[in-house]
Amino acid sequence: MSLQKKLKIRILDREYPIVSENEERARMAAEYVDSLMTSFKEEYGEQNPLNIAILTLLNITDEYFTERDLTSEIIKEATERLRKLNILLEDFSE
Repeated sequence: MSLQKKLKIRILDREYPIVSENEERARMAAEYVDSLMTSFKEEYGEQNPLNIAILTLLNITDEYFTERDLTSEIIKEATERLRKLNILLEDFSE
């Protein structure tokens, strides 16, 4: 059974209480979100925090889709290589 831990994280100088099973990952995620939001805030000036959050969300979503597509392609390539290797092994064992 996983233990939930209560944490306080800071994003754009605001503190948020969260609950997480993995404190290190939660803190890393918060630091990443904070760094992106800070970058957007610096790049676009003082904006509504919701606008900064949406820009950050879109950026993270794009990164996720890029990684997901790359992972899918790697899996397809590995599956094809394994299929070819299985054919070679079957031919060798006959």
